[in-house]
Amino acid sequence: MSLAIEVRGLGKCYSLGQRKQPANLRETLMRGWQRQNAGSEPASHWALRDVSFKASMGEVIGVIGRNGSGKSTLLKMLAGVLAPTEGEAHLAGRLCSLLELGTGFHPELTGRENVFLYGAMLGMSRSEVRRKFDAIVDFASVGHFLDAPVRTYSSGMHVRLGFAVAAHLEPEILLVDEALAVGDAAFSQKALARIREISSSGACVLLVSHDFKQITALCERALLLSRGQLTFDGTVQAALDLMHETPVATATAFALLESCALQRDGMAGDAAMRISCQWQLSERVAAAQLAVVIRDPADRRVASAWLPLGDLAAGRQSLELRAGGVAFSPGEYRLEMALANAGGAVSRHYDLAQFRVPSDVPDHRPIAALSEPENVLLKLSRC
Repeated sequence: MSLAIEVRGLGKCYSLGQRKQPANLRETLMRGWQRQNAGSEPASHWALRDVSFKASMGEVIGVIGRNGSGKSTLLKMLAGVLAPTEGEAHLAGRLCSLLELGTGFHPELTGRENVFLYGAMLGMSRSEVRRKFDAIVDFASVGHFLDAPVRTYSSGMHVRLGFAVAAHLEPEILLVDEALAVGDAAFSQKALARIREISSSGACVLLVSHDFKQITALCERALLLSRGQLTFDGTVQAALDLMHETPVATATAFALLESCALQRDGMAGDAAMRISCQWQLSERVAAAQLAVVIRDPADRRVASAWLPLGDLAAGRQSLELRAGGVAFSPGEYRLEMALANAGGAVSRHYDLAQFRVPSDVPDHRPIAALSEPENVLLKLSRC
């Protein structure tokens, strides 16, 4: 097979200037602040560093890793959206990148007009768009909204139309960043089938997704990124096993989580939880705040809570928490926690404990707004 992508020592570094100090832990986590101590910030941050790999035509490769590992940065550099700080990437063939779908749409133009506009932005000729127009519209399933201004579209319709145009480009290299997560289950299956068609035609596909079932169904090879570095290149199952093998901790100088245990009051989806944790603090922590996050098997945050703890003395601190207020659908879930001080330093810990809601539990209620998990809040209190 001919070579489609060759990446050698690719890296992206960002300079971090002075920013407004976050007001609370929620703002800290959302912004991704990683201060080492109060009142100071690192001068730079490597989002990706020293990444090298090759990909051949006909290969479908999954790119996996935790949030912030550099997956989207990698695809954006391959797509030419970001310029690398170091290294180089060579792509041989017609490129299509499904990254931020529909960002080129004009809100005042109709869906019909935006199909031609977006197609031109992706490199399609007007005659090519006209030839594929019916297939694009049928794929997008926007119905009678086709001749309505795009500003009237829902976010799902907006992204579906963008995916439909991009997916009919007939590329030789396809970069996909979470595009299969848009829309409902029926559209996701249709998008999955379209990517299979593209790969079966001999195209090289790089797929970023937190849905590991999709990665397993589409890919035979996976790249595992961790903290901006390529840590594994091999089979999908081996990459997934390595990713979940050990808990990942990002501990600052002021705090380290020594132990954590989770107990649930029964097996029902809405059962309350008790969380026991022990932190070792190297110094007094003023205005401490604790975050608790629940993730599903696709690594999506489905519930979270923030709890002010006040001032904590240096040394070992044991905390007993009670969480509830959310009904989980049947499935497996993982716990992660973070502790922040008043200066914005954060100690994050992942995959601390797991729990399962069985499918045969009677009268279970599904978790709300899975498509927008950041809006689902646990009721968290200190015992």
